[in-house]
Amino acid sequence: MRTIILPGYSAHNREWAEELAAEISGAEVHPWPHWDTGGTLDATRELAAIKERIGADTVNLVAKSIGCRMAMRVILTEPGRIHKLALCGLPTTQVEARADFAAALARLPVERILVVQNRADPYAAFAEVDEMFQTIYPGITVVEGDRDDHHYPFPEIFRGFLEQEG
Repeated sequence: MRTIILPGYSAHNREWAEELAAEISGAEVHPWPHWDTGGTLDATRELAAIKERIGADTVNLVAKSIGCRMAMRVILTEPGRIHKLALCGLPTTQVEARADFAAALARLPVERILVVQNRADPYAAFAEVDEMFQTIYPGITVVEGDRDDHHYPFPEIFRGFLEQEG
């Protein structure tokens, strides 16, 4: 099954995404156009581009940071097309984010969702993210990364999750 990687906003996330894609069979990176052209991410245009990339297939998504928010939009519009979802580096635990995540994640079985959050990610620490997910969808697996930054070099965690039956 194909896996689409939705990276973080900054251009340095391209390297992370390409390295991760090299470690996961059938993975491909959805690059953000603003990495090459400048400007900002156009969420409406990117949602259409991601949906076009998915096509009629069922895929896995691995998302980091702003890619997590885009993944929620994909799930809300194409719930039957997403098999497994792995999230990392969630950028916020604010109230409006909780509502978005709750609505989208309710469309997937809990065993097909994985969250990885670093212990002291500057955008949202593991404890905050774990509390958010256990509140909105109890039973989601939230793994604590052993880093104090917003970098997620854990291909073995993502690969292991994606390769599990289910």
